[in-house]
Amino acid sequence: MAQTSTDNTSPVPNLAFQSIIRPALAGLSNDGKSHKELRSSLNELIQAFKVAEECIPGITQEVLAGILRADGYSMNINEILLRCSNTVTDNFQIERAEPEFVKLEKKANELKTILGKIPDDIKDRTKFLQTIKDIASAIKELLDSVNQVLKTYQDQGRIKEYRKTLEQNKREFVKYSKSFSDTLKQYFKDQK
Repeated sequence: MAQTSTDNTSPVPNLAFQSIIRPALAGLSNDGKSHKELRSSLNELIQAFKVAEECIPGITQEVLAGILRADGYSMNINEILLRCSNTVTDNFQIERAEPEFVKLEKKANELKTILGKIPDDIKDRTKFLQTIKDIASAIKELLDSVNQVLKTYQDQGRIKEYRKTLEQNKREFVKYSKSFSDTLKQYFKDQK
């Protein structure tokens, strides 16, 4: 039986949707061979998952875990999400050319790449300890980049309009980062 998010952690809102489901469905609809009706249906399905995820954060992860469980897969859902974490998604690409935004996107992609290595590096304690250090450093650099963007562009465009939301998202990121750190500490404590 697969470990699901309910077996060991709460679901991470939107991650399964953005990293697995959306790219898979979009890939099917963009393969060039799909009929117009199929592409339309796939796009409707993507939108349905998006709405469901907005209404019930983490539902896509639960659906994915349920599918794996029903098919008898024993792979950990968190491992799957980590392996897919560095999937490039159009929704999270920054389309601004200013250096601060370019750096922000670069730092976000670096963190995603490091997170994607966890399932392989966790088997080697020395590698994994280095990966943890790399994650901590990447998180700090990403937060520094976010702060630089907020500082540099605080009175411009949509940043001014959405500053409160951006600050809230930053706090949530810090909260999830701390939870992740606590999980890693517990993992090492359990391994002794």
